[in-house]
Amino acid sequence: MHIQSILLLHPGQEVSVNNNPFDCVGRWSTVLDNGETLHWFVDTEDHVLTVAGEEEELVFFRLVDINPEPQEERVIYEGVEYENSYDDSGYVKDGSGETLLDEDNHITFADYESSEGNILRIVTDEDTGEHLVLLGQVIAEDDVNEW
Repeated sequence: MHIQSILLLHPGQEVSVNNNPFDCVGRWSTVLDNGETLHWFVDTEDHVLTVAGEEEELVFFRLVDINPEPQEERVIYEGVEYENSYDDSGYVKDGSGETLLDEDNHITFADYESSEGNILRIVTDEDTGEHLVLLGQVIAEDDVNEW
């Protein structure tokens, strides 16, 4: 699917991501402090697909139930070391369906990357103090298809 088609995903629509069903139940955007927009889509199986701003980078995540403690720009998860590669923040907007974050809340997030290219993203809702931890990898738009 083209990025523009992916950005039109809505709750109730099903697509395939990496040859697995992705039943979209919610979506929202984060307007980043630099003005770009990060789009988030969540499915029934605790997967999250993100599309990042102008780069149109797709990352396919799954929620993980951990509370990692970053130490000196690093996180270790399941014996794998992840190094900080990106930090940003912004406000949650345009929520529809089931969202994991509340509308208008300010979030910060940090991405940590392993040597294998996997990404561990730690999202903090600054208004509630809650954390989301996501583990995933960059995918190509060809990895997202009509189901």
